Amino acid sequence: MTGGRVSVYFSIRYFTPIMVLLAVAASTTHPNVDRLTGLLTAQIALAVATHAMAARGGSWVGRAIWIGMVTDVVAVSAMVAITGGSNGPLVFLYTVGALAAGILLSSRAGFRFIVLSTIAIVTMDVMTHTHAFGKTTFFPGGLAAVAALWIIGGAGTMFSIYNERELKRQNAELATIRQVTLDIEDSLTLEEIFTDLCRGVVEGFRFDAAALLLWDGDMMRVRL
Repeated sequence: MTGGRVSVYFSIRYFTPIMVLLAVAASTTHPNVDRLTGLLTAQIALAVATHAMAARGGSWVGRAIWIGMVTDVVAVSAMVAITGGSNGPLVFLYTVGALAAGILLSSRAGFRFIVLSTIAIVTMDVMTHTHAFGKTTFFPGGLAAVAALWIIGGAGTMFSIYNERELKRQNAELATIRQVTLDIEDSLTLEEIFTDLCRGVVEGFRFDAAALLLWDGDMMRVRL
């Protein structure tokens, strides 16, 4: 996780009130304005607090992100509950949070957010169940919300896994090139330079072996 990505992640959290107000305005839901305003205020206050915690660096970054994810899921769940539950207009916030965590932070953070959100959605449906014909019937919106969360949020998190692997591979290659360059600077003979080049290719790019071919008149000869 880089500092720039963490900052962008927290910035997205600050846009939650805007997304909530737009979604509620575009729907036919009429939630309790005072309760919704209070929840949005609490969510922003927690976002600022955890952002300040992450700014301290070191181990504080991981703690701030974990606390931020838990509090975000709790705040979103409360807002979703007062705006129609899993059938309401705000259930998409779970998916937005999962995408932000998975793409901007790490694949592990993304999957954690998805699991936390799934638990929250299922718990909400259990708590808001209805009784029909003497049996307990749960809202189908909860299943749709969980499915969307895992499909869309999971896809974003899988992309993050691929991106992390590519970044690690590129960093390893750059580190190898830098090390080979330093070794060549310390080499005194042409043979030592050739040896450093071959070793760098084998170790950095995971080849089984490397050979150096040089023109010798009209023929190419293997030097190493």
